Amino acid sequence: MSPQNVSPAKTSRRPFSNVFYGWWMLWAYFLALTYSAGVFVYGLPAIVNPVRDELGWTVGAISLAFSLQRLENGLLAPVVGHLIDRFGPRKLIFFGATTMCLGFVVLSFTHSLAVFYLGIFLTAVGNTFQSPSVGLATVANWFKRRRALAMSVVIAGGGFAGVLVPLVSFMVDSLGWRHALQVMSAGFWIFSLPIILLIRHHPEPYGYQVDGGPEPAKPVKGKPLPAVQAVSDQPEFTLKEALRSRQFWLLAVGVACVQFTLSPLLAFSFPALEDKGISRGTAGWVITAYTLTSVLARFLTGYLADKVDKRYLYVVTILFQIGGILLFVIADSWWVLVPFIVLYGIGYGGGLPLRPAIQADYFGRKAFGAINGMLLFVLMFAAVSSPYIVGALHDVTGKYTLGFLILAGMTSFSIPLILLSRPQRKSHAAPVLTARS
Repeated sequence: MSPQNVSPAKTSRRPFSNVFYGWWMLWAYFLALTYSAGVFVYGLPAIVNPVRDELGWTVGAISLAFSLQRLENGLLAPVVGHLIDRFGPRKLIFFGATTMCLGFVVLSFTHSLAVFYLGIFLTAVGNTFQSPSVGLATVANWFKRRRALAMSVVIAGGGFAGVLVPLVSFMVDSLGWRHALQVMSAGFWIFSLPIILLIRHHPEPYGYQVDGGPEPAKPVKGKPLPAVQAVSDQPEFTLKEALRSRQFWLLAVGVACVQFTLSPLLAFSFPALEDKGISRGTAGWVITAYTLTSVLARFLTGYLADKVDKRYLYVVTILFQIGGILLFVIADSWWVLVPFIVLYGIGYGGGLPLRPAIQADYFGRKAFGAINGMLLFVLMFAAVSSPYIVGALHDVTGKYTLGFLILAGMTSFSIPLILLSRPQRKSHAAPVLTARS
């Protein structure tokens, strides 16, 4: 039974009725994101070397596919953000799961770079429509007091996805990369079904309040409830107002600098570790370890961010990321890999829920999807260029070291930009919300 048809009074007598419906949605989204990130974001690099060995392509040619993936994500992000605010998340997630499934099937039949790029493109399109941005827009509508913690639940799915990397590596080694991709394609639909059934865009049309607050006044017979015009201390920016603000550009460029190291490490962590003489099995466990560490960091910073200045917490996570990257480039044994796992896992995971939480604090929930889409569009330039820079420098030097060092330096510029960004308060009237799932 959908929440639209269940009154709060009836719901209170059902098992687990004391759990706010918003949390059920978040954990369903956690499940879907765990799978999609596990096999696409973290798992797909496991096929880089097998593809290179079988088809004879250079790392630079393969890295261009990952750059194109980031380009597609950035270009589509504003569109997806607008569609979330207008149509709600359910249709987007349905389309995303279907397209990711198709993309993996196309990849499995790759015999040319054109087909390989097409498969990556289709999977990336689907991933954008099912990305954390869709879940974060929903969180912004359902939570306020514990918003950062709620966002950390959604984003933690991407970190917990690391547990799938050894399984993906095992499947690629056992079945071959083509058959492994075909098997994994079905999972996009299977693991997306719960969130497709459960997700709702806004709480009010279904008898709920933000944060699961008190039930609103019941309507008098024959007289509908008046439109809500509650004044809140949270700003509500339109997309145009956000784009004209100083804090939007400080935040956007600052987070883009962070992206310079994040994107290439996601793309090349597996082959980079193999090039250091580390076995595929060990490389898979290293990725699993730092992603699981990042899960704990996401919950920790999500909890702390509701209590302290998020900017300072974000800067700490950036310093941890830079330190982790420096350890990664010199890592050749477990003595160095272990501190890398700790430092980078905390920095990478801890920073992920902070950016959208800061955005929601600065600009509100009214146009969260559209504003988030434009932020991701700005990040695109770093996300697209950084994997290609690392891949191209690898082809010239035979190592990933120089590329990662250059981009770690670029990431350091994010620190003053994040610190300079500050929220701008404005009074507003809460908009009337309609039911869109």
